[in-house]
Amino acid sequence: MNNDHCISLGGKILKETEVKPLFSVALVTFEQRRFLNDCLDSVFMQDYSRIELIVCDDFSADFDTDEVRRYIDAHKGNNIVNVVVYQQPGNVGTCANCQKAFELSSGEYLKFFAGDDLLSDSDVLSSMAAYLKYPSNGLVFSRARGMKQNGEKTNNLYPDDYSFNLAKSCGVHRLFELYATHCWGKFFFAPSSFWRRDLLTEIGGFNLKYKYTEDWPAFLSVCERGITPLYTDEVTLFYRYGGISNNQDEQHFEQARVHYMESSAILQECALPVLREKYSWFSRLCCWYAAVSLEARCVYEIDWFRTWNFTQKLRWLLHHIPYFIVGTFLMMCGGRMYPSLKKPAVVCIIAWFILYFDIIVCPFWNNELAASLVMCFAALWAIAVFGIRLFVRICVTVSRSLSIR
Repeated sequence: MNNDHCISLGGKILKETEVKPLFSVALVTFEQRRFLNDCLDSVFMQDYSRIELIVCDDFSADFDTDEVRRYIDAHKGNNIVNVVVYQQPGNVGTCANCQKAFELSSGEYLKFFAGDDLLSDSDVLSSMAAYLKYPSNGLVFSRARGMKQNGEKTNNLYPDDYSFNLAKSCGVHRLFELYATHCWGKFFFAPSSFWRRDLLTEIGGFNLKYKYTEDWPAFLSVCERGITPLYTDEVTLFYRYGGISNNQDEQHFEQARVHYMESSAILQECALPVLREKYSWFSRLCCWYAAVSLEARCVYEIDWFRTWNFTQKLRWLLHHIPYFIVGTFLMMCGGRMYPSLKKPAVVCIIAWFILYFDIIVCPFWNNELAASLVMCFAALWAIAVFGIRLFVRICVTVSRSLSIR
């Protein structure tokens, strides 16, 4: 006698032992109602057999819970086995909204993304479930392709090829260093990430200390625990431009200010303490520079041209002289900028040419003395440049030797 129990999903009979884990898809929305139906349709087209759909809205003026629920009921397939539509009683920010969506969900696998983005193909959830079924793959990073407000797809990939391939090749120690020393989005892209529920539960969900930056603290926490995220070179999402991170409308300036400043605080509060304990001074310097860079970007995009006068700009520049010096040093370390030996060499050659051919540059000067002084200056200049380049090279070599990769 066959004791296997059977259930029906989408007209297909499956044995209970074959039932796939529940995949919770959480759409976190704010003022995105005009795009939400397209977003929902990208979930409805998924071929994964057991999907839980969560729509969690952050008190949008354009969001009607009953209307959204009616659209879902009219268009969903049998593979959507549970639906929750929820609106916050007040605006709480991205972090708290994601945390609420997490609490409302019950799936073993989790996918969070905004209500204006789109899953890229019908097999996205099935493809990611093939990775998530392994307990070691608690966090999976795929890639996203940029999309304009009108839905036109671009060729922009997130993360970019260089950053993605570097992150994919790194161990967890080096990966934490990359996350902790570069501004957000460089080596991960939250909208194209996927979670196992047990890992997100282990790190305590999303950090509610921050309002708009839900992803960075979570990813740092994962790496700090010695858990290596899996990177897969599959485009799973179309990311629509126009969110807090890239919207320049007047109404978003204050939100952007909070976002930038709390992103800077994340580096100083979540990353820097770990770097002090386990990493080199060079990594700590890069972290500090990345944090101040976010503050500088906030100033440049919001205050510099809109509200600040000359005195305020000058005061800020003088106060941040160490920041510019460190930035120059780091660019030299990265090979993006070096003081050139060509200029002092050219000056030296000209001075020698004047001396050798006894060319009179100015009748009122001692030609030999002037040329000799210029040649000495050029030589000292060249020695200083060579010393700077040698110092930078030694710093980079020592830092890399102290960092476990």
